Amino acid sequence: MTNKEIQIQSIITEQKERSKQYIVVSSASLFVLTAAINFLPFRDTINPITYSILNFGIFAIFVGVSVFWYLAIKPSTHLYKEVISYAPKPMTNAERLTRVNEIFEAVNLYEDYINQSIEKHDLSELESFISVRRDVFPTHHEFSSKSDKNINLSSEVSRKLFITALSSIKNGLEVEQNTPLRDKISSSVSIEDKRNKNDAIALGEKFTDRLQKEIEQLTRGANIYITFGSAITVGAAAILFYTVTDLSSYFNSPFSDTKTALTSTDWFSVISRFSIVVFVEVFAFYYLRLYRSTMDTVKYYQNEITNIEMRLMAIYSLQTLATPDSVSASTLISSLSNSERNFVIQKGQTTVDLEKQKIDSTQISSIFDGITKLTKVVRK
Repeated sequence: MTNKEIQIQSIITEQKERSKQYIVVSSASLFVLTAAINFLPFRDTINPITYSILNFGIFAIFVGVSVFWYLAIKPSTHLYKEVISYAPKPMTNAERLTRVNEIFEAVNLYEDYINQSIEKHDLSELESFISVRRDVFPTHHEFSSKSDKNINLSSEVSRKLFITALSSIKNGLEVEQNTPLRDKISSSVSIEDKRNKNDAIALGEKFTDRLQKEIEQLTRGANIYITFGSAITVGAAAILFYTVTDLSSYFNSPFSDTKTALTSTDWFSVISRFSIVVFVEVFAFYYLRLYRSTMDTVKYYQNEITNIEMRLMAIYSLQTLATPDSVSASTLISSLSNSERNFVIQKGQTTVDLEKQKIDSTQISSIFDGITKLTKVVRK
């Protein structure tokens, strides 16, 4: 593994450990609190209403702890990296040859130590030194840093095979070092071009990574909003169903043909229940509106990522096309670099999203006006 991969893996492990500790501590605290309330010496003397309030408080704490874990503690699915490299920067032949010589020296030192039968040495540092330099091998080589195969230096056969492969790499590099100057310049220019492309792409990746992190946080919040809104809506539907069922029992009895007239107390009970349903639905509507607003923000960030990717594509096309100055190439590059997913409208112009917002505002105003008129009629 490279140093960057080791760094990323350590951050992921740290996040998982933090999440595990939070879950364990929170669960233990809630268990102790629940046990303390249910096994108090004076449990039988507590008022039932007070006992219900305590249980509801524990449930509210559980919900709050779960929401906080989901929003702030849960390991990120998109790891934010302060330094991002789209691809490892290619090494020059001189740099690779230097690393190969360092590995040879380390292997020789390893053999010197294991041949000393008098004193045993800790060779883990030497093994780590060799492991981080395995990127001199091609990507698909069995000794490459990307390979899952470990180098067993303590085995003489494995060590000889590793030295043989390393010698082949060294010979190839030395041959390339002795190539004509013209080929060297061409190779150097090619490597420099790759580095410039990787630097440009790495910069774009850094920008998009920050936006991806914001998208992940907003999506988590949106999931909380839609969950709360849906739960409140289901609760309001249950209250409404119970109210309608109870109301029908006033008028029709399955065991009698007579109809019962509603008293003022009954009407007050029915109106109170409907008021509760309306009040609860307002909260549900609030959370659903928050969800929709959050998803609009997520869409905006996703469009910004698309804009960055289009500009990166324009840079890549400019550097890779054989004739970037041709009319067709210039048109393509101009189209990519000028693309804008989040439209900037001028005075007097409109978009589909703006028209939808106007319609939604009109509908909301109509709904509240209807509720106000209904309330006035009920009061009369």
